[in-house]
Amino acid sequence: MLQHYPQMQVESVENSYLNYSVASRVQNLCQESPIFWVVVDGLGWLDHLELLSLLTNNYKLAVETAIEPRFSILPTKTEYAKWSLYAQLFPNDSAWVADVGKAFVKMGMGKRYTDRQVDKLYNALRKKTSKLYCWDTDIFDSLYHSQKDWQSLYKLDRLHTLEGIAKKIDYCLQQYPDPDALRIVIASDHGQMIGTSEKITHCPSELEPKGRMAIGKTNDTRFVVLEGDRYGLPHDISIVKGSASLGSFSYTSNKKIIGNEDNLIANLPKFFAETALLDRLSGIVPGWKIPKFQREMVASQVGLKMDFFGKVLLSLRQDNRFMFYVEQHTKFAKNVTIRDQNAILKSASGFLKILYPHLELTLMDFERDCLEPACKLRQAIRNSLYYLDEEFRQFGRKIYVETK
Repeated sequence: MLQHYPQMQVESVENSYLNYSVASRVQNLCQESPIFWVVVDGLGWLDHLELLSLLTNNYKLAVETAIEPRFSILPTKTEYAKWSLYAQLFPNDSAWVADVGKAFVKMGMGKRYTDRQVDKLYNALRKKTSKLYCWDTDIFDSLYHSQKDWQSLYKLDRLHTLEGIAKKIDYCLQQYPDPDALRIVIASDHGQMIGTSEKITHCPSELEPKGRMAIGKTNDTRFVVLEGDRYGLPHDISIVKGSASLGSFSYTSNKKIIGNEDNLIANLPKFFAETALLDRLSGIVPGWKIPKFQREMVASQVGLKMDFFGKVLLSLRQDNRFMFYVEQHTKFAKNVTIRDQNAILKSASGFLKILYPHLELTLMDFERDCLEPACKLRQAIRNSLYYLDEEFRQFGRKIYVETK
C-alpha cells in the first residue's frame, strides 16, 4: 500500500482502484437508468458480502456486477474519505472542507439524503424527482462507537443492522413507481477493523492524535509516516503500525479498543462521560493538543498586560450588540437542539468580541472566524453524546448551521 498508493493518484478517476472511482461509475450509470446509490459508512469487505447475500436471498434482487475491491482514500476518517468519494478529488485539494454535503454537489446530479432525511428520500422516489438518489447512512458505523462487547457486536448487532439496511433498501425500491428500472449501487467510504486492539500510550508530543492515526511527522518506530505531498493528504500523517490505536469512541470492559476513531473525552476523567453533564458544556478545548510554550513564542514588542486585557473582556460581557449580531446572522437546521444553539451562539459571540470588537466585518469573516470555530467546539460535544447515549441519536450526529 505504501509503495503503490502514490501511483494510484495519477491514474484517471474512472480507472482507479481507489474508491472514488465508484462516483464516476455512478455518473456513467445515470446516463442509462435511474440509480439508487447507498453509501454505508464503515462497511467493510465481509460486511458488504453479507449485505449482498441478504438482498439476493431475502429480497430476491439480482447482482448485475460482482463486488469489486477498492482502496479507501487516505486518511480514512469520514470527513476526508467520504468527501473524496463524492468530490472525486484528494483531500489536499483546495476545495476540501469538512462538509460532505458540499462535496456531493460536485456530482452534478441528484440529491444526497442522510438518515434523518429518509422521509424526504421516500417522497423523492415516489415522485421520480431525479436520475440519482443517494442514501448516505452511518447507522452501521455507529455500532463501532457505541457497543462495549465485541462478540455481541459482531455476531448479533452487526447482522441485525445489516438486515435493517437491506430491509430499508428494499422498501426504497418499492417506493419507486417502476422498481425494475431502478438500479442499486452500494459503496462505502472506508471499512472497519475486525476485532479488538490495544491502545498505544505515550503519543509523541510532536503528533496530534486522531484515533488510529495522528497529524504530523515523527521518528517514533511505532508509526508509519505518510508525507502530505506524496500521498495527496492535507497534512503529514503518522499511522500506528499493526492493529493498535491511539484512541477510540468505544472500549470493551477490559479496555480493549472497538473501532479506531478519536474520542475527545477519552483523555478526560470518567465523569465527563455522563451525558447530563456533557450536554451542558459549550465545548471542550483539548489543552493537551496545544503546543508547549517555547522560547521563540515570547513576544518581543509592545503588548497588553493580562489583567488589563481581562478587564476589557469582562466589560464586553455587558455589551449585547455582539449576541444580537450573531443571532441575526445564524440559521440552524431543525435537528439542532436548544443546547446546541445556545452553545454555538455564545461561543460565536465570544469570538466576535475578541476578533471584531468594533463589529466591522463581512459575513464571510463572521462565518470563517466566529461561526465555524464555535460549531467545531460544539460538534465535538455532539459527537460524544451521539456515541454515548441512544437518546441523542434521534437528532443525528452532524450539526447543520449556516449564515444568513
